[in-house]
Amino acid sequence: MFVPPYICYTCYEVKRMKERKHHTISALLLMLYLIILTWLVLLKLGFNYQELVTGVHRLNLIPFKGTAIINGALDKKELLANVAVFVPFGLLLSMNFSKMRFSSKWLLIFLTSFGYEAIQYWLTIGGADITDLINNTLGGFIGLVLYDILELIFRKKARLNAFLNICGVILLIIFLGLAVMLYLGNK
Repeated sequence: MFVPPYICYTCYEVKRMKERKHHTISALLLMLYLIILTWLVLLKLGFNYQELVTGVHRLNLIPFKGTAIINGALDKKELLANVAVFVPFGLLLSMNFSKMRFSSKWLLIFLTSFGYEAIQYWLTIGGADITDLINNTLGGFIGLVLYDILELIFRKKARLNAFLNICGVILLIIFLGLAVMLYLGNK
């Protein structure tokens, strides 16, 4: 059976358009995630930078001590939150930079977390803490590994990325709704 070349080309272009659409969504999700992460890490979900400035440079270089201790006990909720908030970073990096080596993505996660800690120290908002750096990097690592596991399950990157894009958009909408409620509650 003869299939005219323009039909084959059209089918090929439709497939490429779908892939580009998913890549665009992934790139937008990564950009919005980094904006939200910056708001979360630096502004602590607040809306007033001036309220956060302590004027004191705080630095903790002893893992799981100092700021990780509240009322004499390790604050497990904060530790888990620091891990969880960076898991999407690993997933989104894997979606957007599939040709980048695993170790390079992990290094990028580490450097991003290090950058946030340095900015907190420099601007005297919160404190720079090695525990946060460890937990953030661990969260990103979990995201990278989770992507690799999901890739084995889904068998096709395009299908996996489409699924993660849908999940990402849903979570973004939920987060934005909560942020609006937080903003209105602070007015």
